[in-house]
Amino acid sequence: MPGKVLKSALFEEDGSTPLAIGGGVTSYNALTDKPTLGTAAAQDVGAFATAAQGTDARTPLTHAHAPADVTGTAVVTADTRLSDARPASDVSTWAKAGTKPSYTASEVGAAASNDARLSDARTPTTHSHSAADVTGTAVVTGDSRLSDARTPTSHSHAAADVTGTAVLTGDARLSDARTPTTHAHAAADITGTAVLTGDARLSDSRTASDVSAWAKEGTKPSYNAGEVGAEPAITGGTTAQFWRGDKTWQEPTGGTGLTHPQVLARVSMGA
Repeated sequence: MPGKVLKSALFEEDGSTPLAIGGGVTSYNALTDKPTLGTAAAQDVGAFATAAQGTDARTPLTHAHAPADVTGTAVVTADTRLSDARPASDVSTWAKAGTKPSYTASEVGAAASNDARLSDARTPTTHSHSAADVTGTAVVTGDSRLSDARTPTSHSHAAADVTGTAVLTGDARLSDARTPTTHAHAAADITGTAVLTGDARLSDSRTASDVSAWAKEGTKPSYNAGEVGAEPAITGGTTAQFWRGDKTWQEPTGGTGLTHPQVLARVSMGA
């Protein structure tokens, strides 16, 4: 480096005895008969620094620093200011007391237990109660039973109390023995079973409930021979065939037509 003298020292093979450099040689390269040092690969690599160990960007080994070595503000871990036991600076004195504080009724927005307003003997202010709160029998003022418009219970009146025309219940005109005038009754008024004349069940055109759907069709149903217990229609055969018992047309064996032996036998016998 400029302005400084670079000093170096060489040692004997024992590594501790300084080796004197003579003859005016001032650099290692100017020496003659130097030993061959070889390459790092030929040596114990543990004795050499790696490329990463030669840079400041490498991960440092575990080590410690004094607070003075730290950039910024730092304290040692034993600093009493780091203890949870130190007095809190933002808590009031009353909150640090050994017992919880007490309050008056007014402090919590309440009335004292001896407040005169809590006495049952005082005159109550205007208020209301539901009917259930009343001792004895009571109804609310809106109860429909208090209305004149309600339906009256069973009672009686004298004829004079009736607005309009009225007769006493003993009036002969109210007797069931008199001949009734022309009138009508609902079916429900008739003793026994009765229906109105307009009842659909009295009509001849009503739907029959006991007739099957097939019988109500517009055309009569069709049947096959099997459904009426008959044989199917026989398809005609030839004049050389006969209708056999198994219901098939067959040709006789031994001849056909009038030359068949059975036919000839019948002819000869006059059959």
